[in-house]
Amino acid sequence: MKICPDQLKWDDYRLRKCRYQNRTYRYGEQIELIENRCKRCVCNEHWNEYDPESSPESCVDQTCPINRDYRRQNCLPIYQQDRCCPIDYICPSQQNNTIIVNNNDYLADEKPNGKSKYHCWLNGQKYRLGNDINITKELTIFQHSCATCQCKIPPLMTCVLNEKCFQNNN
Repeated sequence: MKICPDQLKWDDYRLRKCRYQNRTYRYGEQIELIENRCKRCVCNEHWNEYDPESSPESCVDQTCPINRDYRRQNCLPIYQQDRCCPIDYICPSQQNNTIIVNNNDYLADEKPNGKSKYHCWLNGQKYRLGNDINITKELTIFQHSCATCQCKIPPLMTCVLNEKCFQNNN
């Protein structure tokens, strides 16, 4: 039986493996980092199982598509807990949003200026650092989406999809 040297190299390459979180990956397979969902990694010869993010040849930052219309309308992105890119947006111009303030700790007497280090703005209301609110967005007459937004990094709120906020407000 005659074996081609190129075939041996290909088979050898396919047999190479990487380890991560007690799992084995073959060369070319994608690896999802538990500690950083915003990185995209692939098993290859540069992989370092002890410091996965150390190799730019194995892991790159994920790029999220940006919808310029949402940015122009000052919309807030809604994230899913275990994902990097926004899954939806809350826009001030949309009439189908219901905002429920969890602790009535917004400051009604001030106008938005976008320069605050300790406050966030949403729909013309000023919220203190650490405040959180629930926002219900009507998708259709029968479907709703719910997010919990928190003033973490002023002046914008950080919003995360929250399936439980319907249960808290009924």
